[in-house]
This record gives sequence, C-alpha cells and structure tokens, in this order.
Amino acid sequence: MSSLCLLLSRFHRITLVEGYSRYLQRYYLLFPNPLLPPLSMNSWCCIVENYTGPDLEVPPKAESPSSQGVYECFYPSCDKKYQSKQYRDNHFDKVHLGVRYFCNCCNGSFMNKGSIKKHKDLGRCPGIDFGQ
Repeated sequence: MSSLCLLLSRFHRITLVEGYSRYLQRYYLLFPNPLLPPLSMNSWCCIVENYTGPDLEVPPKAESPSSQGVYECFYPSCDKKYQSKQYRDNHFDKVHLGVRYFCNCCNGSFMNKGSIKKHKDLGRCPGIDFGQ
C-alpha cells in the first residue's frame, strides 16, 4: 500500500486539505517572493505521514451533503459536485492526491482498483502469458 493510502487511512481528506491550505498560507506569508516553490501536496503529505501527535478532528461539513443535496469537493478552488460522498472522495483521491493502484504483474498504473481486473481480464497485461 502506498504511503498516501496509509495517510488517508489515518487522516480524513478534508483535514489534509485544510492543513495543506494553512501550510500554503503560512509559506506565502513568510516568503512573499519565494526563490523556491512550496512543497507539493504529495511532498507535504509525506511529512505529515510521520506526524506523531493526536488524531486530527474531521470537520462536520465533510460528512453531510450541502443544502442542495450534493457533496462538494473541499479542495481549494475546485468546484466539483457529486451525488455521493464516495464519488467525491474518489475524485479527491485521484485528482488532488494522485492516488494510483498498480498491477502486481506488470506494475501498470491505474486510477481505479477495478481497472486492474479489467486490464487483466481483457488480456492487456503484458505480465500475463495468455497464449498458453
């Protein structure tokens, strides 16, 4: 399992986004004209992974739909809306965190676990000899 997947199992997505947003705000406050860009969210997450403090709270807005009955992406400046929390979380994992799943035969990279099975079942995996 990737370190990002382990991080998601320990911290809630909104908590990660809010933490990263605070990091960016502080970074640009301290360095208005930085010579180096701030850490990417993935790099920042690697640092957070080693966090040993108490568990962080999950904001209530993460658990219930908006007044329109949709789940909104909570990543800064992303206006995507989804009919279910699961679809919203899948979007967040794939688009904003870059979570990928890997084929155990050929190490191919996929955005969905189900795509690996389809990749194998349709004979597209070079790591499986289908001719025998």
